[in-house]
Amino acid sequence: MMMRQTAALLALACVAEAAWKALGPFGASLGCVVAAPPDDSVVYVCTWGGDAVLYRSTDFGVSWKRAGSVPERGLCLAIDPGYPERLYLGAAQDIYRSTDAGASWMRDSLGYYVSIYDITVHPDSSSVVYAVGTALGADARMAFLHSTDAGMSWTRTSPPGRSGSLFCVEVDPLNPERVYAGGCYSSSGTVPCLYLTTDMGATFTELSPLIDDTQVMALSIHPEDPNVLCAGGLSGLYRSTDRGSTWTQTVPEGTCFDLAVTPADADLVLAATADKVLLSTDAGGSWDSCGQALCGRYYRGVSAGRTQGSPMYAVNSLGFYRSTDRGETWAVSNRGLDMFGRIAAFGISPTDPEVVYTSFALGFPPIPVYRTTDCGGSWTTHATPMSCGNACGIAVSPYDPDLVFCLEGTVT
Repeated sequence: MMMRQTAALLALACVAEAAWKALGPFGASLGCVVAAPPDDSVVYVCTWGGDAVLYRSTDFGVSWKRAGSVPERGLCLAIDPGYPERLYLGAAQDIYRSTDAGASWMRDSLGYYVSIYDITVHPDSSSVVYAVGTALGADARMAFLHSTDAGMSWTRTSPPGRSGSLFCVEVDPLNPERVYAGGCYSSSGTVPCLYLTTDMGATFTELSPLIDDTQVMALSIHPEDPNVLCAGGLSGLYRSTDRGSTWTQTVPEGTCFDLAVTPADADLVLAATADKVLLSTDAGGSWDSCGQALCGRYYRGVSAGRTQGSPMYAVNSLGFYRSTDRGETWAVSNRGLDMFGRIAAFGISPTDPEVVYTSFALGFPPIPVYRTTDCGGSWTTHATPMSCGNACGIAVSPYDPDLVFCLEGTVT
């Protein structure tokens, strides 16, 4: 009895004096990623869902610190290449701007509500910024916005005569007066659309729509040959070699959320899709699935560093991944991303208390199981995630520490 009382008192004393420390596993449902110039060592990610929380890494995504937040759902993120501490965040109803690397944010006064799906900064003039989205209202008009004073004020225009949404905007790197915007409109169903403007949205030229699709979700322009465009839709990937006049479908399935190119390797293109990351080394002519260690679903953002040898980045429902070998292998890199969610289950090995298994209530499979052998000092993801649903109980055999039982069920 005396030994039990002493043990309890020691535990209470530790609780009273010790501070709590997050041990992980770290991670967050992320929606966008972007590397900052000039050396790509600074990387930003933004959470997906709820209020937007921005995290910043200064070591190529190895570790993270919280930078700031805005009280809206974040949909896209852009960095001014001329002033890397100036960031733009497109949200569900507004555009936000930061001039201190995301520590604080100012909501731009648009005078109306617009869901902003993409933002890009003019490559040669930091004062010129473009954004696209949907003007919220009874007719849900396409919204094309431009600023000539680095986001202090905005002018909104729309392609004439149609209700719909614009999801992506890209500037021709060799002829920045040429700006492309892609999206969809309603006409006896949903119809994809792609526009070109050379006067900041005063007038638009409609280009050929994608084949066998309903929306233009993402767009990229070859860094050295502006005739070559890649586009992503709800039903695959597409390529044009004549500046969008005609298109060829290169991947016949899967929703594409984001595309990324890099001047360090002009023919390399990354694509973020609902289920995987795709890589092309021939400017979108053909695609392969990226390599090992990618887990989870809903890859909403990809980024490729601008300098030779810089890592590639991808974000999804489970967190952040980086590759240092041109996409052959990927490593989870979530340390410091402490917004993963609710722990649904965990189990401790009876024979080795430093071995712990855990899983999260994420809402959709596949669900990973995490394992630590040093009391949370480091974590590894089990190679085979559970495809059945959320785990609601985990137990480790007292006779065989490698035998683990998992109870699947609905976690509410």
